[in-house]
Amino acid sequence: MAEPSAPPENPPPPPSIDDPPSPPLPSLPPGNPPPPTQPSIDDPPPPPSSSAAPENSPPLPSASPENRSPPPSAAPEDPPPPSSATPHNPSPPPRFDPSRMIGIIRRKALIKDLAAVYHAECLAYCQELLELQRKCEEPQLAVKPSEDPRKETTRAMKRQKKSR
Repeated sequence: MAEPSAPPENPPPPPSIDDPPSPPLPSLPPGNPPPPTQPSIDDPPPPPSSSAAPENSPPLPSASPENRSPPPSAAPEDPPPPSSATPHNPSPPPRFDPSRMIGIIRRKALIKDLAAVYHAECLAYCQELLELQRKCEEPQLAVKPSEDPRKETTRAMKRQKKSR
């Protein structure tokens, strides 16, 4: 018997963009859905499998989405359903519980109260900082008026000297 996993003597040339799409896959046993014919651009590339490509064959260039077909190892498996369509938990959603809603509303009210308290504290700290800033600026303002009369007196003396 010949080994089925032996690489062919002359591998086929890699497909080019101008080549027609690959032929359809052989029919699957009944009960399995057919694989998608054209994967979406948004679909992630299939994971590399060590048994899909022999080590001696040259690497194939990345094919365009139109020419790409799913790997043979993925063909018998069911395609994974979209995650948004089916929830992770197969159990039905919990029934509406009014007491749970009341708890949510109470927590929301507590959060609003805490936010109001923190806001009031923040305003108090800001007010205190403004007062401290004014106190720091007051000595500078007090010094400036005391300098102004000296300057006026010196100017007045210069004018008097010039007028003689």
